[in-house]
Amino acid sequence: MKMTILNRWVLTLLLPAMLPWFACVKTYSTATDQSLTPRQPSQSLMDYLKNNYSFSMFYAAIQRVGLDKQLDSTKKYTILMPDDNAFALANITMDSLMNVDTAYLRKWMGFHILQGAIGYDSVPQTVDNVFYSILGQKIFLSKPVTPSQSGHLVLHANGTAVVSFDISASDGYIQVLSTPLNAPLEGTLQDYINAHLDQYSLFKAALQHFNLWDSLGTDTTRPLTVFAPVNSAFQNLLLLNIADNYNYDPYTITTDTIASWNTNTIPRDVFGVYLFPGRIFTSDFSDAPRTALYIMPDQQATIDLSSQNPLQLTGSLINYQAENQLMQGEYGVSVPAPIGSPANFVTLNGNCVFQPVSALTMVP
Repeated sequence: MKMTILNRWVLTLLLPAMLPWFACVKTYSTATDQSLTPRQPSQSLMDYLKNNYSFSMFYAAIQRVGLDKQLDSTKKYTILMPDDNAFALANITMDSLMNVDTAYLRKWMGFHILQGAIGYDSVPQTVDNVFYSILGQKIFLSKPVTPSQSGHLVLHANGTAVVSFDISASDGYIQVLSTPLNAPLEGTLQDYINAHLDQYSLFKAALQHFNLWDSLGTDTTRPLTVFAPVNSAFQNLLLLNIADNYNYDPYTITTDTIASWNTNTIPRDVFGVYLFPGRIFTSDFSDAPRTALYIMPDQQATIDLSSQNPLQLTGSLINYQAENQLMQGEYGVSVPAPIGSPANFVTLNGNCVFQPVSALTMVP
């Protein structure tokens, strides 16, 4: 059937109105579509949190302490966001989060909100990039010095991995974390150990015996990292017995054992190996690889990167003579001390890091 003049006239009127509908069903597969300039996101960070159930726990927490009202949409922010799965991985439920002391909760949640819009590309390619939270707390972002050949993006916040990058809002970014950050604590490393003697009493006794304890409590502005053996690391050891055909004898270190050690023959660097000058997160060893860290004149500490799960601390004494060595394993060989979960650490005053390890790397 031929198209009448009336039909042609109707089609002419309808065609412009139909074009937007055709545009709506198109995909972003053409070169023309991909080249379109993205529009500025219209949602604010707070609007995004309100409308995204995946972030319900974080949003509830900042509401509880009033931080949601502090996020002025005329300024720029970056939220280091633990989603609900990240809280679950840390065994934190909504109920437990809502029962946290409000003063501490404010410091903890505020630690996740940085001043300024910080996208992935704006973070320099190194470790120890200092940024500040809305409460003035220091936090360190790091990117690998050598980028991944696969193009995989890597960003760490105080050693914690970012798993989703650059979620844009009109007033900043969201960087999604694998686990919540640990809020920085006040006080010295001594204060922290004294508050957790159920885990570190033997480590404290060893540091005191070798005159290393005072270095953990004097200057809180001096960066220091402690890889601290837990009490169980001092128990159920095997000590090489040369007189008994190189068999191993069971050996448990107690406070009395530590008090009996002769500091004239056993150098204090046997425990100095756990004290690293500088602020070090375990992710730094992959972001800016180091094969050796020299701590004290007679001792060298190394990080064994051959096994990433877990990362291992190993130590050896350069000038420690064989006849004075009582170590697990053969002479001159230290035992790898597995470093705990990268999330299982605390920071103090933004300058010091305290990280548990589960074995002694050298046994006096």
